[in-house]
Amino acid sequence: MSAGIFRAIWPVLDPTVPLLELFSDAADELPEIARRAHVQLAGRPRWSLQPGWQVAGSGGALFVVVVDIAARTQPKEAAHADVH
Repeated sequence: MSAGIFRAIWPVLDPTVPLLELFSDAADELPEIARRAHVQLAGRPRWSLQPGWQVAGSGGALFVVVVDIAARTQPKEAAHADVH
């Protein structure tokens, strides 16, 4: 396994949604996104709201929620071992 920083981004589709709600919704999705990316999260997340033009992969969104978190890669076999 190798260690590094895992980054996930979510486009802000409704700018009227409060920031804490955006972070909470993204936090709920983070474990599944990490599992699909074959990484094991290993630290405290750092959340931010950033202009989409500053973030690669933003898909043209005006703003995006970004999380950076320490993680370790998993072999694909281990990542799917608990899936039924």
